Amino acid sequence: MGNYICLGEHDLDILTRRILISMIERFETNANKGLKAEIFFEWYPALFNSPQKKRPAHFNRKRMLILSDNPIAPQDIKAALEKVEKKHPNIPGLEHIRPDQVEVKTAKALKRLETLSLEGTSEYADIIAFVNGKKDQHVYLNELINTVTLNRFLFPYLTVSYGAKPTSESIAGRMEKTLYVANKLNDDSKSMYWKKYAFFDKMANLIRNQVSTANRTKGSLDSICNQYGMVLRGHNVISADNQERILVMGDSKLSKENMVEIIKTVGLDPSKFDFDLDYKAADQDLEKLRYSTRYSEVIAGPLPHLIKGTRGYRSGLSLMEMNSNIYPHLVRAIANGELKITKESFLAALKDTYAYSYLHDRNRM
Repeated sequence: MGNYICLGEHDLDILTRRILISMIERFETNANKGLKAEIFFEWYPALFNSPQKKRPAHFNRKRMLILSDNPIAPQDIKAALEKVEKKHPNIPGLEHIRPDQVEVKTAKALKRLETLSLEGTSEYADIIAFVNGKKDQHVYLNELINTVTLNRFLFPYLTVSYGAKPTSESIAGRMEKTLYVANKLNDDSKSMYWKKYAFFDKMANLIRNQVSTANRTKGSLDSICNQYGMVLRGHNVISADNQERILVMGDSKLSKENMVEIIKTVGLDPSKFDFDLDYKAADQDLEKLRYSTRYSEVIAGPLPHLIKGTRGYRSGLSLMEMNSNIYPHLVRAIANGELKITKESFLAALKDTYAYSYLHDRNRM
């Protein structure tokens, strides 16, 4: 029986992106196995429930995002656009690329860039990145490039220039390689890319309409999530396949064996828990928890402030709390007012998990 949770606009957008991202990942996994896009129509009949929704989509992205660790003068952007337009005077759409279709972010603005706005679906056709500064100047830029490279179709099409300063000439050269320009030129070498992005954007619109309609009806939102293998816990969306899996991470006064015994006392299944209790572990990385389909929750003890993937936040836990729709549900293990995993704090943390609440709510039914 579904809980009637009416989500606000921001949470609906997050839910749409979560569903879309899981579908894109599934699409790409199966595309690599040689399966055609049409198989998606069979997997999601409620989404593609008419001939119109199955028709090929148009590539409608119209903006470019330029990232650089060096400043870029507005006149260089304008001059670069003029060079591209002059080179292709007879191509409809290229004669009128407006400067406001190009957004530039440099230096401090790179630190504030939220990749969430780029993931799944985006107004941007392309990201152009210029990497030319000192190592400490382009650390955020390289982090973003690495993220996009590993998840290509979750983000706008990326072109990168290493070692070249962003002049009007180099910017124009990179614009020539963008998906936006290739689409206008009908460049077959890149048609596979824009067709995929168009398909994903169409899916995003269909999902958004489906989710918005369901949000107004009791129980329907749970039903929609179930269609996509997801479960709502409060306002958090988690994978149904691993809906009660919990990661315990941080320095611990307890051994793993002690924790397992405590988990058993509250009625939870220890096999649904993973433990990362090495405070100084080099491989601890919060990036692995973004949109996690493995973990629904994290019980956290003391963690290093310099843990990977904090994205400029004061600490990893602050990042997770401020972005609760992106990361697993966070439960802090607190003893005497500070992060500490003890017998008492771990027991209290277990009782604050969704898994514990769900188990006991189900037992009372």
